[in-house]
This record gives sequence, structure tokens and C-alpha cells, in this order.
Amino acid sequence: MKVNIDKYLEIEIIELIDALVKGDHAKISERNWYGRLSKEDVESKLSEYGNTLILPPNSFLEKIDTYNYSDGSGMAIDMPLWTQEEGMSDLTISLELLYKESKPALQMTDLRVL
Repeated sequence: MKVNIDKYLEIEIIELIDALVKGDHAKISERNWYGRLSKEDVESKLSEYGNTLILPPNSFLEKIDTYNYSDGSGMAIDMPLWTQEEGMSDLTISLELLYKESKPALQMTDLRVL
């Protein structure tokens, strides 16, 4: 399901992908983006895939699928990642946005090949 992603969330997703591209695990940890994954999970899955991650094009929002939770607590987000070798790849990052009291919290839930 496609929904509108607000600018704050779009920027945070780009910052997360940028950190993955740069291998900035300190930033990912500091921002609590690992979620259900660990640094080792992410490194292993990216290494197994074998291609070089790059930032997505400006039109990447068109490729995001979102699923709102029925209880209103947040949403699940599936997004393909882009690589230097393939452009849009089969490698997909699953994210979760939880609506917290102070501000929404984004975290990774899975990284897999679809």
C-alpha cells in the first residue's frame, strides 16, 4: 500500500540509508535504528549480497510500500535498496515507524532479498 511519507520521515529514511552506504554503524546505533537487527546481522547480509550500496534516486518514495498498524501505533515500511551494480536491487530493507509520545521512532526490522 502506498501512502504519503512526510518530509521528516523521508529525511530520516535517507539518513539511515546514507549511514548504511557509508558503513556508519556508530550513527545507526546512536539513532537506535538497528531495531530487531544487530550490527553483525546488517554487515553479514550486506556482505552476502555482495554489491555496493548507493543512495536511492530522488524518486525512491514511489518504490516504498507502507502498512499502517490497525491499532494506530505505527507502520511497517518495505523499501528496495539501490546498488552501484544494479540500480534498484532485490535487497529490501524493512523498517518500522512507531509513534512514540515525544516523536516517531524509526528502526530496522529486516534486511533480505525478495
